[in-house]
Amino acid sequence: LADSLGWTALIEDPTTNPYFQDFVASPASWALHVQLFYLARHLRDIAYMNRTQANFVRDRSFSEGFAVYGLGLFEEGLLTRRDWDLYVSIYEHLAPRFPVPDLMIYVRADDHRLINRIRERARPGEAEAIRPRLAKFNSLYDTWIRQFTACPVLTVNASDIDTTVNAKALEEFADSVRLRLDVESE
Repeated sequence: LADSLGWTALIEDPTTNPYFQDFVASPASWALHVQLFYLARHLRDIAYMNRTQANFVRDRSFSEGFAVYGLGLFEEGLLTRRDWDLYVSIYEHLAPRFPVPDLMIYVRADDHRLINRIRERARPGEAEAIRPRLAKFNSLYDTWIRQFTACPVLTVNASDIDTTVNAKALEEFADSVRLRLDVESE
């Protein structure tokens, strides 16, 4: 999408999180570390975005890590009440610094499609970390996006399009984003 729009992509790569493999081995011991690393990564991305003043496509929003993954790990008991309270406090302090997107694109996919995509990516430990939590995360995503009011939301059903193999579908998707953002093709 970023290439089609002529914008810069900021992609969150879990393999760069030095706590991720520890989390896979012992989720309760490393859940807070994983979440704080991603929060710090968001801050780094914000600084980069502010320095460059370019247009960006991010594959993660600043609030979803908190509202989906953080909350999911807390509800599962992998974040203690004390760790959750610390995470909430840090997030609430930083959230006003997070830029509001012009458009939130919510790519909705069923559990089966998500498992297939995770398997195709073949990132070390990802399937083991996500599979037992997938239904919960999907439910939290649906709740989060229903309550999201910071900007317009474009919901896309991943079952309807596969932009990874269909160039025409990608261009049609990019056109719908351009239309929603009222921007010209670059």
